[in-house]
Amino acid sequence: MFAKRVTMRTIQCALLLILTILTTAIIAAAEVGDIPKGYKLQKEDIIYIVLWGDQTITNKYAVDPEGNIQVPLIPDPVHVEGLTQSEVVQVLKEKL
Repeated sequence: MFAKRVTMRTIQCALLLILTILTTAIIAAAEVGDIPKGYKLQKEDIIYIVLWGDQTITNKYAVDPEGNIQVPLIPDPVHVEGLTQSEVVQVLKEKL
């Protein structure tokens, strides 16, 4: 039980780090005009997810034709089409 609590806490902290990294990446891209503020993911977009301390999840993910990404450790596809970066982070937190 204790080991599971530590694992979940670690995952939660790591997901907060993801939010920070993704926010920084989007802000940097927006500054050069690539990504508009409040951008919502679309089919065939590619996103980069970083989970600190877990190389299993850290990777690039393509949004498939159904609007989903497949993330290791999450058994079902995660629907991300139409979501902003912060909404994706929230969905991942809930599923992990």
